[in-house]
Amino acid sequence: MSQFTPGIYNIDPVHSTIGFTVRHLVAAKVRGHFTDFSGALTMGENVESSSVEGTLKAASVTTGNDTRDGHIRSGDFFEVENFPTWTFKSTKITAKGGDNYE
Repeated sequence: MSQFTPGIYNIDPVHSTIGFTVRHLVAAKVRGHFTDFSGALTMGENVESSSVEGTLKAASVTTGNDTRDGHIRSGDFFEVENFPTWTFKSTKITAKGGDNYE
């Protein structure tokens, strides 16, 4: 197992990406990412006692197509006017063997 130091480690947005890929009409893939996000990894005394939390601004979604991005931000998808910020929190971390965790 890798050695680590317990503590809080902030996500560096300059060197990190929150991205996604979705299929459109079965044949095409649309890739995108969010440009405004933050988060932190809290390392416990062991990996299983650690946690991660992240927040992103839904309106910061970009796919490289302004028309599509506007549609994604609309009530048809993200409804950013009513849900501007999304927060994700881990509920557990489970060892999967070796240095692999889920």
